[in-house]
Amino acid sequence: MSEEGRGIASIANMLTVTRIHNSVAAAAAMRRVVQLARDYATRRSAFGRLLKDHPLHVQTLARMEETGLASPLDTHLLRLLTPVLKLYTAKQVKEP
Repeated sequence: MSEEGRGIASIANMLTVTRIHNSVAAAAAMRRVVQLARDYATRRSAFGRLLKDHPLHVQTLARMEETGLASPLDTHLLRLLTPVLKLYTAKQVKEP
């Protein structure tokens, strides 16, 4: 329990952690779905050919994978923000 009048401030830290968790989990789930779709395309046939042999299906999978790629700017931001996030979360654990 927090002090009276500090409820929003107290819960804000918990919301940050859940937002980070949600983002990581969503990215991981999207990556897994693409992997499953690629595997499925090697096993499922339609119109006498495997799905992986249909150009439109291959194009769709490529677009799905493309959205998960980081630009050079994203890579630099991630390298910058990772230690900042680690410091922030470490301080949250340390504070009463």
